[in-house]
Amino acid sequence: LEATLKDDGNFDVGAIAWSLDGNFIAVANQGSQIQIWDVSAVLSGGTAQQVATFENIPANAMMWSPDSHQIAVGVANNVVILDATTGHATSNLIGHEDTVIVVAWSPDGTRLASSGLDHAIRIWDVGTGEAIALILESYVIRAIAWSPDGTQLAYGSDNGSIRIIPVPVTDEVIITPP
Repeated sequence: LEATLKDDGNFDVGAIAWSLDGNFIAVANQGSQIQIWDVSAVLSGGTAQQVATFENIPANAMMWSPDSHQIAVGVANNVVILDATTGHATSNLIGHEDTVIVVAWSPDGTRLASSGLDHAIRIWDVGTGEAIALILESYVIRAIAWSPDGTQLAYGSDNGSIRIIPVPVTDEVIITPP
């Protein structure tokens, strides 16, 4: 099946994320707008419907929470967690020193990993909004993935390396060798 959600030439897509329940796609443009599309009918031959638009959110990266109720968004050097229904920020995770380019939820939805141009991965407790751990690298981290059981992180950097490490524990700082 194939579908086009929007094709008017006025929406430069900057980030896209599919909810884990398969019902919604969030699309962010370069002009600080996030659109939420209900795509649940597409697989049965129906049409996708735009259900929400959130303004003034310049997203560099996005990912839905495992329960599909929230969206983590990399906004400048912060991670903002949005309520997926209202678009209101429920948390603002502050700590990166440069633009956040990757966000990744843990499988249980209690933690979030983010990385930015500051060569750092931060692990956040979503409930408290506090940084749990910090991983410092010599290169920019471009991709992060949690293992299905939430005990390992895989990440890839600008130097072409892919590392798999145990998820750091509370207040741990890991400085990786160059």
